[in-house]
Amino acid sequence: MRRCVAQCKAIGRELRHLITVRFVSTPQRIRLRRTKGWRKPDGAVLVTRPGPWGNPFDVREMGRAPAIAAHRRWLLDERPDLVERARVELAGKDLCCWCAEDVPCHADTLIEVANR
Repeated sequence: MRRCVAQCKAIGRELRHLITVRFVSTPQRIRLRRTKGWRKPDGAVLVTRPGPWGNPFDVREMGRAPAIAAHRRWLLDERPDLVERARVELAGKDLCCWCAEDVPCHADTLIEVANR
C-alpha cells in the first residue's frame, strides 16, 4: 500500500510539470505613453494616425462621441475593404492608441470589427 501511494505521488508530481495552462485573453486597447521605460507590448498594433487604422475624423474638431460615431459609420458603410483587412490583420491582437482607457476610442470599434 505504501509503495502504491508513493508511486501515485510521484506520478502526480510528474503530471503537474507536464500540464500547461493556457490563458485565452480578449484583445484590449492599450494606451500609448511617452513615459520613460514604457514599451509597446509585443504583438500589439498601433492604430494611430497616420496609418491605415487611424481615425480620419478629428476628435478635437468634432468632439469625441461624434468622431467615433463617424469613424464607425465610415468603416462599416464605406470601407468594407478595411473591415476585411482588420479581420485578417487585427484579429486577436491588442490595439494601441493615445486615448485614455476610460474614454471611448475608435480602437474599440476596430477591436469589435476584427474579432467578430
